[in-house]
Amino acid sequence: MRELTVREIGGDDAGLVAALAAEHLPTDDLTLSGRRFFAFADGGAPVGFAGYEDMGGGAALLRSLVILPAMRRRGYAAAAVLWRLRHLAAQGFAEVYFLTVNPVVVAMAGGTGFAVLPRAEAPPPVRATRQFSGLCPASAVLLHRKIAPGDGRGGAAEPFSRPAARQI
Repeated sequence: MRELTVREIGGDDAGLVAALAAEHLPTDDLTLSGRRFFAFADGGAPVGFAGYEDMGGGAALLRSLVILPAMRRRGYAAAAVLWRLRHLAAQGFAEVYFLTVNPVVVAMAGGTGFAVLPRAEAPPPVRATRQFSGLCPASAVLLHRKIAPGDGRGGAAEPFSRPAARQI
């Protein structure tokens, strides 16, 4: 894996929509306001997509992480998560949440500082998202992590290192 490059894309990006649909992930609200999405590439080869939803009050909902099938099991998912943490911290966000039904993702998230938060304890901004209130099944696990500038760069907050990603 070389250095990932990151490019901001719209919620209507055909590659994003196709990749999410292929994995049976929600696509119904991609173009609503408050959402930002990014395409990741390695040496020019497409790797996957990820985004977030600004919930206000310094909180974001990570969403729409999908790594293309041919690029899986290479550390790209963790690299994309860590890039988003750095990006969000630099934008002034203080905490992030996300929902998943994938136990592998839950385990990976624990390795990047996320903890499971019972759905009953979800704050109102999380409950108000379309992801929480209907697009994701009630069985989806809610994860939470506080962030600060410097997160995702290695060190005490990150027990492992991944290649850096740079935005183009």
